[in-house]
Amino acid sequence: MTAEQKRGIVLMRRSGRTLQEVGDAFGVTREYIRQILKAQGEPPSRADTESRKAVRVRRLVRAVAVAARHQLRADMGGSLSPHGSRSRYERGCPCDACRAAQREYTRSLRLKDPPTHSWSGYMNYGCRCDICRKAHSDALWLRRHGMVTA
Repeated sequence: MTAEQKRGIVLMRRSGRTLQEVGDAFGVTREYIRQILKAQGEPPSRADTESRKAVRVRRLVRAVAVAARHQLRADMGGSLSPHGSRSRYERGCPCDACRAAQREYTRSLRLKDPPTHSWSGYMNYGCRCDICRKAHSDALWLRRHGMVTA
C-alpha cells in the first residue's frame, strides 16, 4: 500500500467508518486495515477494544467453567454423585463415607427376601445355598465364554 492510501485509511477511520467499511473500500480485510492503523500509530477505537476484551472475557469464563466441570468429574471418579453414596463407591472412591454407604446398601438387601435361587441371590443378597452358588458359577462361565454380555 502506498503512503497516500494509508493516509486515506486513517482519514476514513477518523471520520467514523468501521474497519469493514474501510477494508471494503480498499479491497482488503478489516484485519489488514487494523494492522495498518496500528503501524500508523492510530489508537484502536474504543468499540474495537471493548469488543475484543468482551470476547476474551467470554472465552476465559467458558474455559474456566469447562475446566471446573472436568475437575469436578475427575475428583468424583467420573461422576457427579456426592461423597457418601453407593455410586461413588462403585466408581472406586475409597473414603469411609462411601464404603459405609455400600455396606448399608448390602445390609438392606440381605434383610429382604432374596430372589429364589439365582445369581442375584448369591451376589446381592448373600445367599450361599448350593443352588445359588451353582447359578453364580454358571453365570460366570457364560460371561467368560462370551455367551452373556453385562
